[in-house]
Amino acid sequence: MEDEPTTGELLENFFRDNEQASESDAQQLLEYLNELRNQPLNLNTATREDLTALHLLNEIQIENFISYRQTFGALLNEYELQAIPGWDLADIRRIRPFAVVKSGLDSRSSPLWHGFLNGDDELIFRWGRRFP
Repeated sequence: MEDEPTTGELLENFFRDNEQASESDAQQLLEYLNELRNQPLNLNTATREDLTALHLLNEIQIENFISYRQTFGALLNEYELQAIPGWDLADIRRIRPFAVVKSGLDSRSSPLWHGFLNGDDELIFRWGRRFP
């Protein structure tokens, strides 16, 4: 993805915000962010601590996000992030590889076979042939 922040940018931001951080702290951050690339953080359920652990947003942005979510409820999609005070497109692009917006509407577009394999409901068929 062309908008994805580079490792250098991530480390630069991390050391700028954490002057006392060591190389092992930076390595742990990179490992954590790599895990989030595979299983992104759901912004509708993320806590203040989850957002702080990303080291991609400042305290004001985190506070504005939490306030926005408490005021308006769960986000419907990632485009709604633009409405959060203090967030600009650069912030959204920086966080996008590591976080997603999942809503209850996402489950409606799941494939039918997924419901058969993982669902708790029953499906009853009635089939018959007519003989002359």
